[in-house]
Amino acid sequence: MKTIYKLFAIIILMLLTNRINAQSTELSYTLNSNSISFMGQNIVVSSTLAKSGNTFIWNQQADDDVESLSFNILNTSEEWNQETSTGSNTYTMTLDNLQAVLVLTGSNSGLNAVLTLTANISEVETYIFNINSISYQ
Repeated sequence: MKTIYKLFAIIILMLLTNRINAQSTELSYTLNSNSISFMGQNIVVSSTLAKSGNTFIWNQQADDDVESLSFNILNTSEEWNQETSTGSNTYTMTLDNLQAVLVLTGSNSGLNAVLTLTANISEVETYIFNINSISYQ
């Protein structure tokens, strides 16, 4: 009977160790953008989108004014090749009472990030970021 408890404890420890290792391999990066398309207009504004753990932070700077929004990531789908910066990542997030979805796609022709914010069914805003670079942490 003691052997069964020891085996059970070892199995639990192995499962927890694998879960910790899987969480530590999550992708962390910062995207840099010099313009955003919003409501059909191209707006020149410096932005960074930084993903770390379960947080996504959007910093935006226009002149001397800096705005920062911090999203809580609820669900993640990451299929990304870090060596080539290609693939697709989708993040379902919240910010206060807003629902948000960020989709990052990378291909041979470049990077694209689309952020959709929804306050309710009739209030939807979509921001398309012109991504200049990506850096990995």
